[in-house]
Amino acid sequence: MSFWVCARVSVGLLALAPPLLSSGGVGASEADWRAEVEALMDEGSRTGAASGAYVEARALLDAQLADQPHNPEAVFWLARLDSKTGRPLAAAAAYFNLVESDPAHHSAIAGLAYVLRYAGFHDTSIALYALLVEQQSAVYGASRAWSQTTKNHLYTGDYASAHASDLAMYAAIRDKGEAVTEKHLFYSGLVAAYRGDAESAHAFWRASEALRPNTVWSNFAASYAAAFAGDPITLESKLAWFEALGVQDGERYYRFVHLHALGGNSDAAAMALAGTLQRGFFPIDYWRNDPWVSAVVQLPATEALFAAAESQRQAFFPLLQRIHPWLETQTTS
Repeated sequence: MSFWVCARVSVGLLALAPPLLSSGGVGASEADWRAEVEALMDEGSRTGAASGAYVEARALLDAQLADQPHNPEAVFWLARLDSKTGRPLAAAAAYFNLVESDPAHHSAIAGLAYVLRYAGFHDTSIALYALLVEQQSAVYGASRAWSQTTKNHLYTGDYASAHASDLAMYAAIRDKGEAVTEKHLFYSGLVAAYRGDAESAHAFWRASEALRPNTVWSNFAASYAAAFAGDPITLESKLAWFEALGVQDGERYYRFVHLHALGGNSDAAAMALAGTLQRGFFPIDYWRNDPWVSAVVQLPATEALFAAAESQRQAFFPLLQRIHPWLETQTTS
Protein backbone atom coordinates (compact mmCIF):
# COMPACT_ATOMS: atom_id res chain seq x y z
CA MET A 1 0.00 0.00 0.00
CA SER A 2 3.04 2.33 0.25
CA PHE A 3 2.67 3.03 -3.48
CA TRP A 4 -0.21 5.41 -2.98
CA VAL A 5 0.36 6.42 0.63
CA CYS A 6 3.72 7.87 -0.31
CA ALA A 7 2.14 9.88 -3.10
CA ARG A 8 1.46 12.67 -0.55
CA VAL A 9 -2.10 13.11 -1.70
CA SER A 10 -3.39 16.64 -1.87
CA VAL A 11 -6.83 18.00 -1.37
CA GLY A 12 -7.91 19.54 -4.70
CA LEU A 13 -10.33 17.75 -6.99
CA LEU A 14 -9.54 17.27 -10.66
CA ALA A 15 -11.43 19.73 -12.82
CA LEU A 16 -14.52 17.97 -14.15
CA ALA A 17 -15.68 20.54 -16.64
CA PRO A 18 -14.36 20.62 -20.21
CA PRO A 19 -13.02 23.78 -21.80
CA LEU A 20 -14.92 25.72 -24.43
CA LEU A 21 -15.85 23.69 -27.45
CA SER A 22 -15.17 26.22 -30.16
CA SER A 23 -11.83 27.77 -30.95
CA GLY A 24 -13.31 31.06 -32.05
CA GLY A 25 -14.23 32.33 -28.59
CA VAL A 26 -17.65 33.15 -27.21
CA GLY A 27 -19.55 36.31 -26.68
CA ALA A 28 -20.03 37.75 -23.24
CA SER A 29 -23.64 36.55 -22.94
CA GLU A 30 -22.73 32.99 -23.93
CA ALA A 31 -19.81 33.00 -21.52
CA ASP A 32 -22.15 34.20 -18.78
CA TRP A 33 -24.79 31.49 -19.22
CA ARG A 34 -22.16 28.81 -19.72
CA ALA A 35 -20.39 29.76 -16.49
CA GLU A 36 -23.70 29.72 -14.64
CA VAL A 37 -24.66 26.31 -16.05
CA GLU A 38 -21.21 24.96 -15.23
CA ALA A 39 -21.50 26.19 -11.65
CA LEU A 40 -24.98 24.69 -11.28
CA MET A 41 -23.80 21.35 -12.66
CA ASP A 42 -20.94 21.33 -10.18
CA GLU A 43 -23.33 22.20 -7.36
CA GLY A 44 -25.73 19.46 -8.42
CA SER A 45 -22.92 16.92 -8.49
CA ARG A 46 -21.85 17.87 -4.97
CA THR A 47 -25.22 18.46 -3.34
CA GLY A 48 -27.69 16.23 -5.17
CA ALA A 49 -31.39 16.90 -5.60
CA ALA A 50 -31.77 18.95 -2.44
CA SER A 51 -30.24 22.08 -3.98
CA GLY A 52 -32.41 22.18 -7.11
CA ALA A 53 -29.29 23.07 -9.11
CA TYR A 54 -30.01 20.64 -11.94
CA VAL A 55 -33.50 22.09 -12.36
CA GLU A 56 -32.06 25.58 -12.66
CA ALA A 57 -29.44 24.37 -15.13
CA ARG A 58 -32.10 22.79 -17.34
CA ALA A 59 -34.13 25.99 -17.37
CA LEU A 60 -31.08 27.98 -18.48
CA LEU A 61 -30.22 25.48 -21.20
CA ASP A 62 -33.80 25.28 -22.45
CA ALA A 63 -33.80 29.05 -22.81
CA GLN A 64 -30.53 29.01 -24.77
CA LEU A 65 -31.67 26.24 -27.08
CA ALA A 66 -34.97 27.98 -27.72
CA ASP A 67 -32.96 30.87 -29.21
CA GLN A 68 -30.19 28.75 -30.77
CA PRO A 69 -31.32 25.12 -31.24
CA HIS A 70 -27.98 24.02 -32.71
CA ASN A 71 -25.63 25.86 -30.37
CA PRO A 72 -22.97 23.17 -29.72
CA GLU A 73 -22.14 24.54 -26.28
CA ALA A 74 -25.74 24.32 -25.16
CA VAL A 75 -26.22 20.91 -26.81
CA PHE A 76 -23.16 19.59 -24.99
CA TRP A 77 -24.21 20.85 -21.58
CA LEU A 78 -27.77 19.59 -22.03
CA ALA A 79 -26.35 16.16 -22.91
CA ARG A 80 -24.25 16.27 -19.78
CA LEU A 81 -27.26 17.25 -17.71
CA ASP A 82 -29.35 14.48 -19.29
CA SER A 83 -26.65 11.96 -18.44
CA LYS A 84 -26.86 13.02 -14.80
CA THR A 85 -30.64 13.08 -14.52
CA GLY A 86 -31.84 9.78 -15.94
CA ARG A 87 -31.99 10.53 -19.68
CA PRO A 88 -29.13 8.38 -20.98
CA LEU A 89 -30.36 7.76 -24.52
CA ALA A 90 -31.00 11.45 -25.18
CA ALA A 91 -27.54 12.23 -23.80
CA ALA A 92 -25.85 9.56 -25.91
CA ALA A 93 -27.54 10.70 -29.11
CA ALA A 94 -26.58 14.33 -28.51
CA TYR A 95 -23.00 13.44 -27.65
CA PHE A 96 -22.61 11.33 -30.79
CA ASN A 97 -24.08 14.03 -33.01
CA LEU A 98 -21.40 16.36 -31.67
CA VAL A 99 -18.69 13.74 -32.22
CA GLU A 100 -19.80 13.11 -35.80
CA SER A 101 -19.49 16.81 -36.49
CA ASP A 102 -16.13 17.09 -34.73
CA PRO A 103 -14.20 13.82 -34.17
CA ALA A 104 -11.73 15.72 -32.00
CA HIS A 105 -14.47 16.74 -29.56
CA HIS A 106 -12.93 14.81 -26.69
CA SER A 107 -15.41 16.02 -24.08
CA ALA A 108 -18.27 14.60 -26.14
CA ILE A 109 -16.37 11.33 -26.70
CA ALA A 110 -15.91 11.05 -22.93
CA GLY A 111 -19.56 11.86 -22.34
CA LEU A 112 -20.62 9.20 -24.82
CA ALA A 113 -18.35 6.62 -23.16
CA TYR A 114 -19.81 7.56 -19.79
CA VAL A 115 -23.42 7.09 -20.87
CA LEU A 116 -22.70 3.81 -22.64
CA ARG A 117 -21.22 2.47 -19.41
CA TYR A 118 -24.45 3.37 -17.65
CA ALA A 119 -26.41 1.42 -20.28
CA GLY A 120 -24.14 -1.61 -19.96
CA PHE A 121 -22.24 -1.35 -23.25
CA HIS A 122 -18.88 -1.74 -21.58
CA ASP A 123 -16.74 -2.85 -24.52
CA THR A 124 -17.73 0.21 -26.54
CA SER A 125 -17.22 2.47 -23.55
CA ILE A 126 -13.76 1.02 -22.95
CA ALA A 127 -12.86 1.53 -26.62
CA LEU A 128 -13.90 5.19 -26.46
CA TYR A 129 -11.83 5.83 -23.35
CA ALA A 130 -8.89 4.04 -24.98
CA LEU A 131 -9.25 6.42 -27.92
CA LEU A 132 -8.89 9.39 -25.58
CA VAL A 133 -5.72 7.89 -24.07
CA GLU A 134 -4.34 7.11 -27.53
CA GLN A 135 -5.00 10.63 -28.75
CA GLN A 136 -3.45 12.10 -25.59
CA SER A 137 -6.44 14.32 -25.03
CA ALA A 138 -5.64 17.55 -23.25
CA VAL A 139 -9.34 18.06 -22.53
CA TYR A 140 -9.97 14.67 -20.96
CA GLY A 141 -6.72 13.44 -19.48
CA ALA A 142 -5.42 9.90 -19.25
CA SER A 143 -6.02 9.64 -15.50
CA ARG A 144 -9.71 10.33 -15.97
CA ALA A 145 -9.99 7.89 -18.87
CA TRP A 146 -8.26 5.14 -16.88
CA SER A 147 -10.46 5.86 -13.87
CA GLN A 148 -13.62 5.44 -15.91
CA THR A 149 -12.20 2.35 -17.62
CA THR A 150 -11.71 0.79 -14.19
CA LYS A 151 -15.45 0.99 -13.56
CA ASN A 152 -16.21 -0.74 -16.84
CA HIS A 153 -13.90 -3.60 -15.90
CA LEU A 154 -15.49 -3.87 -12.46
CA TYR A 155 -18.91 -4.13 -14.05
CA THR A 156 -17.84 -6.94 -16.38
CA GLY A 157 -16.30 -8.85 -13.48
CA ASP A 158 -12.77 -8.51 -14.87
CA TYR A 159 -11.17 -7.54 -11.59
CA ALA A 160 -7.60 -8.10 -12.79
CA SER A 161 -8.10 -5.57 -15.59
CA ALA A 162 -9.82 -3.22 -13.16
CA HIS A 163 -6.76 -3.37 -10.92
CA ALA A 164 -4.45 -2.77 -13.89
CA SER A 165 -6.38 0.28 -15.09
CA ASP A 166 -6.54 1.60 -11.52
CA LEU A 167 -2.74 1.43 -11.37
CA ALA A 168 -2.54 3.09 -14.79
CA MET A 169 -4.67 5.92 -13.41
CA TYR A 170 -2.24 6.54 -10.54
CA ALA A 171 0.67 6.44 -12.97
CA ALA A 172 -1.01 9.08 -15.13
CA ILE A 173 -1.72 11.19 -12.04
CA ARG A 174 1.97 11.07 -11.10
CA ASP A 175 3.10 11.83 -14.64
CA LYS A 176 0.94 14.95 -14.85
CA GLY A 177 1.49 16.11 -11.29
CA GLU A 178 -2.23 15.86 -10.56
CA ALA A 179 -3.84 15.45 -7.17
CA VAL A 180 -5.20 12.18 -5.84
CA THR A 181 -8.75 12.73 -4.58
CA GLU A 182 -11.03 11.00 -2.12
CA LYS A 183 -13.01 9.73 -5.12
CA HIS A 184 -9.95 7.97 -6.54
CA LEU A 185 -9.31 6.34 -3.18
CA PHE A 186 -12.93 5.26 -2.78
CA TYR A 187 -12.94 3.46 -6.12
CA SER A 188 -9.54 1.90 -5.43
CA GLY A 189 -11.15 0.49 -2.31
CA LEU A 190 -13.93 -0.99 -4.43
CA VAL A 191 -11.39 -2.61 -6.74
CA ALA A 192 -9.59 -4.14 -3.77
CA ALA A 193 -12.85 -5.34 -2.21
CA TYR A 194 -14.00 -7.01 -5.42
CA ARG A 195 -10.58 -8.68 -5.64
CA GLY A 196 -11.05 -10.05 -2.12
CA ASP A 197 -8.35 -7.87 -0.56
CA ALA A 198 -10.27 -6.58 2.45
CA GLU A 199 -7.23 -5.10 4.17
CA SER A 200 -6.34 -2.92 1.19
CA ALA A 201 -9.99 -1.97 0.65
CA HIS A 202 -10.31 -0.64 4.19
CA ALA A 203 -6.98 1.16 3.93
CA PHE A 204 -8.12 2.98 0.80
CA TRP A 205 -11.45 3.88 2.37
CA ARG A 206 -9.78 5.20 5.52
CA ALA A 207 -7.49 7.29 3.34
CA SER A 208 -10.49 8.66 1.44
CA GLU A 209 -12.13 9.75 4.68
CA ALA A 210 -8.91 11.28 5.98
CA LEU A 211 -8.25 13.22 2.80
CA ARG A 212 -11.60 15.06 2.65
CA PRO A 213 -14.09 14.13 5.34
CA ASN A 214 -17.84 14.33 4.82
CA THR A 215 -17.98 14.61 1.04
CA VAL A 216 -20.03 12.35 -1.22
CA TRP A 217 -17.06 10.10 -1.96
CA SER A 218 -15.54 9.95 1.50
CA ASN A 219 -18.98 9.20 2.93
CA PHE A 220 -19.37 6.40 0.42
CA ALA A 221 -15.98 5.14 1.61
CA ALA A 222 -17.14 5.27 5.22
CA SER A 223 -20.40 3.54 4.28
CA TYR A 224 -18.71 0.62 2.53
CA ALA A 225 -16.20 0.28 5.35
CA ALA A 226 -19.06 0.10 7.83
CA ALA A 227 -21.03 -2.38 5.71
CA PHE A 228 -18.08 -4.74 5.32
CA ALA A 229 -17.14 -4.38 9.00
CA GLY A 230 -20.67 -5.16 10.19
CA ASP A 231 -21.15 -1.71 11.76
CA PRO A 232 -24.90 -0.98 11.35
CA ILE A 233 -24.85 2.23 13.39
CA THR A 234 -22.32 3.99 11.17
CA LEU A 235 -23.96 2.57 8.06
CA GLU A 236 -27.41 3.87 9.02
CA SER A 237 -25.93 7.26 9.88
CA LYS A 238 -24.28 7.56 6.47
CA LEU A 239 -27.38 6.34 4.63
CA ALA A 240 -29.38 9.05 6.41
CA TRP A 241 -26.82 11.63 5.27
CA PHE A 242 -27.25 10.51 1.66
CA GLU A 243 -31.02 10.50 1.95
CA ALA A 244 -30.96 14.12 3.04
CA LEU A 245 -28.63 14.93 0.15
CA GLY A 246 -30.88 13.40 -2.52
CA VAL A 247 -28.61 11.50 -4.91
CA GLN A 248 -29.73 11.85 -8.55
CA ASP A 249 -26.95 10.11 -10.44
CA GLY A 250 -27.82 6.49 -11.27
CA GLU A 251 -24.37 5.00 -10.83
CA ARG A 252 -24.02 6.63 -7.45
CA TYR A 253 -27.49 5.46 -6.51
CA TYR A 254 -26.45 1.90 -7.21
CA ARG A 255 -24.16 2.23 -4.19
CA PHE A 256 -27.28 2.02 -2.03
CA VAL A 257 -28.12 -1.34 -3.58
CA HIS A 258 -24.73 -2.51 -2.38
CA LEU A 259 -24.98 -0.93 1.03
CA HIS A 260 -28.45 -2.26 1.82
CA ALA A 261 -27.56 -5.71 0.49
CA LEU A 262 -24.31 -5.85 2.44
CA GLY A 263 -26.22 -4.65 5.49
CA GLY A 264 -28.66 -7.53 5.12
CA ASN A 265 -31.72 -5.56 3.97
CA SER A 266 -32.62 -7.14 0.63
CA ASP A 267 -35.99 -5.40 0.37
CA ALA A 268 -34.41 -1.97 0.72
CA ALA A 269 -31.77 -3.01 -1.78
CA ALA A 270 -34.46 -3.98 -4.28
CA MET A 271 -36.11 -0.59 -3.83
CA ALA A 272 -32.73 1.07 -4.40
CA LEU A 273 -32.33 -0.98 -7.59
CA ALA A 274 -35.62 0.48 -8.84
CA GLY A 275 -34.27 3.95 -8.05
CA THR A 276 -31.10 3.13 -9.92
CA LEU A 277 -33.04 2.23 -13.05
CA GLN A 278 -35.17 5.35 -12.74
CA ARG A 279 -31.98 7.41 -12.67
CA GLY A 280 -30.62 5.89 -15.87
CA PHE A 281 -28.11 3.27 -14.70
CA PHE A 282 -29.02 -0.17 -16.04
CA PRO A 283 -26.01 -2.39 -16.85
CA ILE A 284 -28.12 -5.53 -16.42
CA ASP A 285 -25.30 -8.03 -16.88
CA TYR A 286 -23.51 -6.34 -14.00
CA TRP A 287 -26.67 -6.48 -11.90
CA ARG A 288 -27.02 -10.19 -12.56
CA ASN A 289 -23.39 -11.05 -11.83
CA ASP A 290 -22.52 -8.63 -9.04
CA PRO A 291 -21.55 -10.92 -6.13
CA TRP A 292 -22.65 -8.40 -3.53
CA VAL A 293 -26.28 -8.30 -4.68
CA SER A 294 -26.89 -11.93 -5.67
CA ALA A 295 -29.67 -12.34 -3.10
CA VAL A 296 -31.37 -9.15 -4.27
CA VAL A 297 -31.59 -9.96 -7.97
CA GLN A 298 -33.24 -13.28 -7.18
CA LEU A 299 -36.22 -11.56 -5.55
CA PRO A 300 -39.46 -11.72 -7.59
CA ALA A 301 -39.77 -7.95 -7.23
CA THR A 302 -36.74 -7.44 -9.46
CA GLU A 303 -38.11 -9.32 -12.49
CA ALA A 304 -40.00 -6.27 -13.74
CA LEU A 305 -36.90 -4.12 -13.22
CA PHE A 306 -34.81 -6.38 -15.43
CA ALA A 307 -37.49 -6.32 -18.12
CA ALA A 308 -37.65 -2.52 -18.04
CA ALA A 309 -33.86 -2.27 -18.08
CA GLU A 310 -33.65 -4.58 -21.09
CA SER A 311 -36.21 -2.43 -22.91
CA GLN A 312 -34.14 0.69 -22.29
CA ARG A 313 -31.00 -1.14 -23.37
CA GLN A 314 -32.61 -2.27 -26.62
CA ALA A 315 -33.44 1.36 -27.42
CA PHE A 316 -29.69 2.05 -27.73
CA PHE A 317 -29.10 -0.45 -30.55
CA PRO A 318 -29.89 1.88 -33.50
CA LEU A 319 -27.45 4.43 -32.09
CA LEU A 320 -24.77 1.77 -31.57
CA GLN A 321 -25.10 0.85 -35.24
CA ARG A 322 -23.88 4.37 -35.99
CA ILE A 323 -21.24 4.52 -33.26
CA HIS A 324 -19.38 1.30 -34.07
CA PRO A 325 -18.50 2.14 -37.71
CA TRP A 326 -17.41 5.63 -36.64
CA LEU A 327 -15.22 4.18 -33.89
CA GLU A 328 -13.56 1.80 -36.35
CA THR A 329 -12.57 4.73 -38.56
CA GLN A 330 -10.98 6.45 -35.58
CA THR A 331 -9.01 3.48 -34.32
CA THR A 332 -7.72 2.30 -37.69
CA SER A 333 -6.70 5.66 -39.13
